[in-house]
Amino acid sequence: MKFELNNMGIIKEAAIEIDGITVIAGENDSGKSTVGKSIFSIIKAVSRYKEDFKDDKEEKINKIIDDIYFYLRRSIDFSTNIEIREVFYPPKFKEDFQKNQHNSIDRRKNFLENYIKNLNLIDIQSFDKFYHHIKKRLELLVAISDESKTKTDLIKVAFKKAIFSEFKNEITPNGKISKISISEFNNQIINCKFTNSDILDFNVLDDLYHLDATFIETPVVLHLNELIDNSKTYFDINDLSDKINRLDVPNVVLHTKDLINKLKESIYEDDFLIEIRYEDLMKIIEDAINGEFKYNKKSKEFEFIKNEQKIKSLNVASGIKSFGIIQLLLKSGLLNERS
Repeated sequence: MKFELNNMGIIKEAAIEIDGITVIAGENDSGKSTVGKSIFSIIKAVSRYKEDFKDDKEEKINKIIDDIYFYLRRSIDFSTNIEIREVFYPPKFKEDFQKNQHNSIDRRKNFLENYIKNLNLIDIQSFDKFYHHIKKRLELLVAISDESKTKTDLIKVAFKKAIFSEFKNEITPNGKISKISISEFNNQIINCKFTNSDILDFNVLDDLYHLDATFIETPVVLHLNELIDNSKTYFDINDLSDKINRLDVPNVVLHTKDLINKLKESIYEDDFLIEIRYEDLMKIIEDAINGEFKYNKKSKEFEFIKNEQKIKSLNVASGIKSFGIIQLLLKSGLLNERS
């Protein structure tokens, strides 16, 4: 598989053939990490687009349900309209919507219409304004729940979020356009053009062979895992209210959070998860570092087991931790020929 990059950070132009073990070497500040993060971003976008679309849709739906409730609370007295509060109370509404979709909305429309019929003329006139506002919001819920997008559109959105999370709008040189192209032999798979703030063109012409990517930047993640676990990435933020709600939560780049989540999967290790072709590799790593890494779910720490002694990752040499990360990923069943 061939990756071609243009105007990506410090890289003016590069073509990288990924075939087995591929070594990219160079001086500091020559773009090695940019290559890795670019490859990670586009493969991660392709592998996560469905999940991301589902999360984004759920976030929009929850926001509208909250908006309806708070609009009602500002407009009417709940103490004399207890039934309205109960019908539109967000946790109850969200649960009903998740189970019954359109029916949950139709019931609330009917409830409002019947409620108006039982009001006197003066109350109807004061109620009418926010009735139409709420009705529009309920109709918007229907539209969002029925929303569908093409695969290319969804991957495009996921890529925009991934590239922002990795580079924070500092990837395209001033006055330039960044480009990424993926191909096999002469067969184009993906090509895209973008700037720091916008995706200009994005084409998915065929499926990627690789289903996932893992970017390992530093072994330090092993003893910062709890901090990383409690952090957020810009891939996870959907709107302004989400940013406000997470102001006190630290930020990490997507590849760091992704790595920690994968390493913790090793608690479910089982021999059948490790493909036969990698058993020799597992043995080589265990012999090289003279032990094995495990994740202790109770203490929320990664530990190195050496001669039946448990050593916290904080007190383990960086080189051993680096091999330990590969060991944990193999245990998780997350390293294979398609990742």
